[in-house]
Amino acid sequence: MIEETYSIFVNAKNIDPASLKSYTEEDVISRLLAWFRMREDFPHALDEELFGSVGLLLGEAGFKNLDALVWQWFKETFSAERHEIVVDFLCGYWRTSFNYDRTTVFENMKLLDKTAMESWRFAAGCFSLYKLLVSKENTMPADDQSIIRSTLLSKLEQMNGANLHPGIASFLERLRNQ
Repeated sequence: MIEETYSIFVNAKNIDPASLKSYTEEDVISRLLAWFRMREDFPHALDEELFGSVGLLLGEAGFKNLDALVWQWFKETFSAERHEIVVDFLCGYWRTSFNYDRTTVFENMKLLDKTAMESWRFAAGCFSLYKLLVSKENTMPADDQSIIRSTLLSKLEQMNGANLHPGIASFLERLRNQ
């Protein structure tokens, strides 16, 4: 199981989401969390693109409520590594935001205030919220969209002059101009 899981997740960009239909939700959850734990043990090997690709793959395959599940895993034992894994995963998963957990979204926003702006975790936290906000599948109420947008724009103002990951500033600037 470990080798198969590793192969699926490491090659997420090349996997057809339909090929995951044979897996039960419980199977995907147990494999995902086992893979997260394995990756957590090697913080120097954390790969934001890989975690985002896995999130996108599982979202496109139709697995629902994984955002709440991975956020709960993160909260069990808070660590910088878990935080990075989860927000990177959400960057991909929330691109398919036909379904999202409101509590996870708002806790992610609140955590931005406690995360160093210069860190990748901050950038990925903002980016995941941005991806949720601009997703074509976005079905969230206008009030929630407004709160997320306002939070992200506030972060953009706070970042003025900060040593920020260059990618996130350009996305937030695009949000300002929309």
